[in-house]
Amino acid sequence: MRRLIVVIAMSLCAAAGNGGSVSSGAAVIATVLSPGWGKAEPVPGLAALTAPGGDSALNSVSCASAGNCGAGGYYQGGAGNQCCTYLAFVVSEQHGTWGNAEPVPGLAALDTARNSRVTSVSCASPGNCTAGGTYVSRQPRGARPVSVFVVTEVHGRWGQARQLPGFGAVNLGEADLSSVSCAAPGNCVAGGYDSPHPTDGGCCQREGFVASQVNGVWSKPHQVPGTQEIDSVSCPAPGDCAAAGRLVLSETNGRWTKPILVRGSGGQARLTSISCAAPGNCDAVGYLDAKVKGHLRAVAAAAASLLHGTWSRPPGARPRQAQQVPL
Repeated sequence: MRRLIVVIAMSLCAAAGNGGSVSSGAAVIATVLSPGWGKAEPVPGLAALTAPGGDSALNSVSCASAGNCGAGGYYQGGAGNQCCTYLAFVVSEQHGTWGNAEPVPGLAALDTARNSRVTSVSCASPGNCTAGGTYVSRQPRGARPVSVFVVTEVHGRWGQARQLPGFGAVNLGEADLSSVSCAAPGNCVAGGYDSPHPTDGGCCQREGFVASQVNGVWSKPHQVPGTQEIDSVSCPAPGDCAAAGRLVLSETNGRWTKPILVRGSGGQARLTSISCAAPGNCDAVGYLDAKVKGHLRAVAAAAASLLHGTWSRPPGARPRQAQQVPL
């Protein structure tokens, strides 16, 4: 019997320093058993972590096979009327049974401001997942920089969270990890943005980044000029990935190509999701920034036709253009 997992996430208030607006509720899991939906259930063990009256949310889920998934999000800790102290957690499903949610191991040593969340999870095989997210640390003079962490599950056990290389204490700005994708255990790519404070005291220009993990070791981020954020990454094979935001770029044999700006007939496109079925075969979707009669328009990116590492023109579209989805 085919089995799928969907995660529904709700929460009470925006996590300080992480941005966003959310509404009251608690994280739950729902399982789909063909031909219909199962009942949603609370994430096991999460109530014991969450403060009375507090809230929680699941942000991401990934399934390596039927009944073997990983997920992550955040919960409100501390006193029930203390808002908003959020802590990141992970939870795993093995052979169709969800285990108990647990705080991300080792993150407390980094998350000194007690404000963290898991933003993306990817599972390359059952029991072998990688999660990434953000945390806030207190620095001298009252600075509260937002940085990026990654944590890896190996054979069903989550290891210690670690700061993504290149996001050290000298970075007093903001950062976010938007997406992570793992082609094989220990071989992943993450994408997001960084916006450090310059040494001259100015603030703070966002710039997208991608970072690669090879055989369990993460590299320093590869900055992507020309985009404020990498929204989505996809890796069909180790060392062969693609990334999208306001532009597209690809990785072949561990080397990233020059990014290509994506434009549509009505303005510049932002591609919020990319998926690669195999190396050299990807599609990206998003929206046009320019408003058409007062409305944003969904687009399918023509530039996201990737063949042998080269972004090329799909039938009926101009190179490096975005196609509007018929509505």
